[in-house]
Amino acid sequence: MLTAYIDDSGHKDDDNTPIFSVGGVVAPIHAWRQFETEWVEVLSEFQVSQSHMKHFAHTRGDFEGWSEGKRRNFLGQLMKIMDVYVKFYVGAVLPIQDFQNLGEQQREDLKDPYYACFQVSVHGVGIYAKNNFPEEK
Repeated sequence: MLTAYIDDSGHKDDDNTPIFSVGGVVAPIHAWRQFETEWVEVLSEFQVSQSHMKHFAHTRGDFEGWSEGKRRNFLGQLMKIMDVYVKFYVGAVLPIQDFQNLGEQQREDLKDPYYACFQVSVHGVGIYAKNNFPEEK
């Protein structure tokens, strides 16, 4: 069985966010158990409660006052874990201006950039599953 974790960034009504995106990772369910164990170990080593990129990128919360070396070390350790356990990445990006430039009916049909980006990402998971596990339903 495969499991995908998908998250979004941006909002169609936020003037400070010009792009909406959805990204995710896919791996067999057994890989997530070990992934989570190692991920929590790194968070604990660096005394970080959660790894939110919006906090890391802007050196806020647990990341406040970190040196560039510590930041690189932390992120590098997390990326090594992802490299071992994540088998496939999915994602989609939709500039908010492009969404706003759609016709009224198209915007109404889509409702939100989230749905278009999510659909593309889930489609990517389906393609990966079909290509790598054709015997599975």
